[in-house]
Amino acid sequence: MLDEMAETDPKPELLQEEREYRQSALEGFLAARQSESFPICGMDELTVDYLIAVLSMEFEHYDMAAKLLSGILVSQAANKRIKDRARDLKDDLRKKMKEQKMDNLLIVLDPDNKKHLYEQIYDHIKKEIREGKLCYGERLPSARLLAQQLQISRSTVDLAYGQLVSEGYLEAKPCQGYFVSHVEELYHIIRENDDMQEKEQKEIQKQQTEDSFLCDFSPNTIDMSYFPFSTWKRIHRQVLLDEQENVLHKGDPKGDERLRRTIAYYLHASRGVNCKPGTDHHRCGK
Repeated sequence: MLDEMAETDPKPELLQEEREYRQSALEGFLAARQSESFPICGMDELTVDYLIAVLSMEFEHYDMAAKLLSGILVSQAANKRIKDRARDLKDDLRKKMKEQKMDNLLIVLDPDNKKHLYEQIYDHIKKEIREGKLCYGERLPSARLLAQQLQISRSTVDLAYGQLVSEGYLEAKPCQGYFVSHVEELYHIIRENDDMQEKEQKEIQKQQTEDSFLCDFSPNTIDMSYFPFSTWKRIHRQVLLDEQENVLHKGDPKGDERLRRTIAYYLHASRGVNCKPGTDHHRCGK
């Protein structure tokens, strides 16, 4: 039993039924420990405490686990085998408590704010990363734990984490959690874009000062202060690299097929609109 429990790696992605079974087991052991005499199911008090500590760590009840493991380590009745296992488990507990770092995510949500709750979480974490308060490799709390802390649904936290992952701020590692990504390149793109916009804004202001008119309605110019030039340049360079001579061929009059497939997939996934890549736009959903 000890070998089986010790080798079990707690995973937040466990199936719901298995998590419910383990939660029931934890509650059962705690209740039995308070009301019954030992041995319980053939196990002495120290063995039961060890199993409770393992289950407590899985459900992130770290204070309870630490107290039980400390009791095992100082007990004169504990044999070397269970003390060694308790010592190893306590080392894992220290790592988990160190990685958790809940103080970095003191998020205050404003229900009266026009922004959705997931946007407020997203903005806070992104700001912490961009300001260097959350560093590369740091582990964020699990979605379930953060949802409990903020008293909101887990799906709201999942939405915020998913957006941060898609933008490159976080990395999701299977069976481990969410970690801050290496974002130096991302910072470089942001700074480059900001510098470009600042330079273009100064040029526009200078041009406006020299011109006698207040607004330029000419169709031959682009307001570069709003055009993401650095992003466009990066995508343009990537297209030339991938397509090479194909980019000069005459395309489909209806538009690029891959783009049409992507748009059709997006419309179906996000809007519930059923259409095919070759379908006219006014017939979508019919």
